Amino acid sequence: MGKRHFRPQAYNLLKACVVDRQDGHQSMNRGETMNHVHPLGSGWNRFLKGWIVTAIWALMPFAMPQTAWSQTRGNVVFRVTTISYGGKYADKNVGAVWVEDADGRFVKTLKVWAKKRIKHLVKWNAVSGGNTVDAVTSATLKRHRSHEITWACTDVNGGVVADGNYRIFVEFTEDNSAKSGGKPGKWVMVEFTKSADNQTVNPPDEAYFKNIELIYTAGAATAPASVKGQVVHAESRQPIDGATVQLQVQGQVRYETQSSGRGQFEFQTVSPGSYTLAAFKNGFEAASEPLTLAEGQQVTGKMIQLKPVTNGASLSGTVLNAQTNQPVSGATVQLLRTGQIVHEAQTDGGGRFAFQKVAAGNYTLTVTRKGYAAWRESLQLKEGEHVSGHTIQIIPIQNTDTTPPAPPRNVRARKLGLLKNKSF
Repeated sequence: MGKRHFRPQAYNLLKACVVDRQDGHQSMNRGETMNHVHPLGSGWNRFLKGWIVTAIWALMPFAMPQTAWSQTRGNVVFRVTTISYGGKYADKNVGAVWVEDADGRFVKTLKVWAKKRIKHLVKWNAVSGGNTVDAVTSATLKRHRSHEITWACTDVNGGVVADGNYRIFVEFTEDNSAKSGGKPGKWVMVEFTKSADNQTVNPPDEAYFKNIELIYTAGAATAPASVKGQVVHAESRQPIDGATVQLQVQGQVRYETQSSGRGQFEFQTVSPGSYTLAAFKNGFEAASEPLTLAEGQQVTGKMIQLKPVTNGASLSGTVLNAQTNQPVSGATVQLLRTGQIVHEAQTDGGGRFAFQKVAAGNYTLTVTRKGYAAWRESLQLKEGEHVSGHTIQIIPIQNTDTTPPAPPRNVRARKLGLLKNKSF
């Protein structure tokens, strides 16, 4: 299989029982070890280990609660009032409200009030890539106001998101923030837990955000879907080990795993909805296909064929902090083709990345890292071409929420009609 999914309770029991016969080290997942010697002799050790492990695996389907393997529908009502900070174009402002999961991954935009100035929503653009699917949109607001937004706990494809922690962000600016070194305007975040229990969150007022309220109402439980399959060589039909397999939604990775030595992969507890099933590995052309999963649907026997690249191109480079010129480690570098991820790499401690045996063609190169504005560029790779030393500078996003409010400028002049705001 790709990645083995353990029920937490059974996994803890297994860790306590599986003892190495030679040195008394406990065999842990991913090669970890810890010192632990069974109090009984080696004979009893071997006997009890085999018996207990067998019993646990046999009883797991009956002994372990199944609630963790389902998800709930739900609805969120979010309210907030924005307050001017006396920016250059105050009280005119542009803003956005969006959702991220606990790992900082973009889920969905709920509301945007911006047209021409949408690029100045630095934080929202960095995480969403400008995605406004199903969002409520309008033009720049002439004054600050209260906002009420609802969210049906679905992603951009309409599928119900998995239970867990989610964060609703609000960002607004009264300045040309994109021209200030990637410095965002004001923003706030409210976190809640999507589960079978209702929840109300009322954070205290902040300098630029008042009357914040989040009401989550749980709905009926839904049954997740699952997908099993195999990645094979397109010509020899031999299994491919270590291929990256993803379920994507509009170029965003929702689920990811690696194929095993037998080329097998598996996704469990997948939210129902429409996805792109994609697989890729260095030395092969990426493959993808649309996949729609209904509630409780179990897809098995899905075969993905990867065609080898015989004389492809290569691309390597470095990701740097645009302000300090220091390397940025842990950045995600992706090559996209027609909107789909076909290659992906993480920068190392020196900010370096590399792609080998890439099929010739036109690509979009993207770089994302939490705390930085997203990078995107178009490039063409020719057959047999080797591009090296490609340097990318990404701009850090600064949090300026702690700065004291600036006094409104020229308020009296504006009231008298003696000063006009420039276009915003």
